[in-house]
Amino acid sequence: MKRKYLVTIILYLFTISNGFSQSKKVKLPASWYNLDLVQDGYFGISTDKAYKELLVNIKPKQKVIVAVMDGGVDVNHEDLRDVLWTNPNEIPENGIDDDGNGYIDDIHGWNFIGSKTGNVEFDNLELTRIRRKLIKYISTTNMTILDSTEKDEFALYQRATREFGERYDNAHSAFAFLSVVTKILDSVALVNGKEIPSIQDIESYRASDDEEAQYLKYIKNGIKENNGIDKFYKEMKDAYKQYDVMIKYNLNMKYDPRQQLVGDDY
Repeated sequence: MKRKYLVTIILYLFTISNGFSQSKKVKLPASWYNLDLVQDGYFGISTDKAYKELLVNIKPKQKVIVAVMDGGVDVNHEDLRDVLWTNPNEIPENGIDDDGNGYIDDIHGWNFIGSKTGNVEFDNLELTRIRRKLIKYISTTNMTILDSTEKDEFALYQRATREFGERYDNAHSAFAFLSVVTKILDSVALVNGKEIPSIQDIESYRASDDEEAQYLKYIKNGIKENNGIDKFYKEMKDAYKQYDVMIKYNLNMKYDPRQQLVGDDY
């Protein structure tokens, strides 16, 4: 590995200890998450646009209960089962939409990213979904004749592709680096019959070549900066898993769990 490439990866990995922060510092509007990508240029959920174009002068006929549980919920958990909202108009597990709201057996609400087939554990990034949806523009150029709708879609595709490319390259570079770091840590642990190697084990380890010596230097510096090996080891393992998921699922154009398990068009 060239030294310049190694240094680039090391600098990139410094973001790991800060909660895997974004590679670029961008000042965002206070309510960026309510904005629209095409209209405002931010990857929000288009709340403002929905109120202006879809919900203008529309008021609900009755009180609406909305809750979003992002990490999965065990409805039988002892701390939750007695406080969860329960639909009084639905008969459990009879396979019938008793209250006629379009959702069968929605006793405690509805899982929008799952079905009887299974639940979506890992999903694509929005960037990945946009690129897959607009892949027809892959051969389009600025000279191609497009109507107004197609021009907007092409602009969105170009923007998504640029950001996708940056994240894809960063993810693969970081994962390659982390693969070697975790391999060294695990090899040292195995040789010494431990789950996690000690600082002394790392100090006693002799690199096989100059390339491995650079990785070992990074490991030693990381241990020092984290005041011990336990925290550093955990951060490297967690980072490895996160980038593994990012490559296999988040940034994988061929992976589409929503179509298979949910069947929605999001």
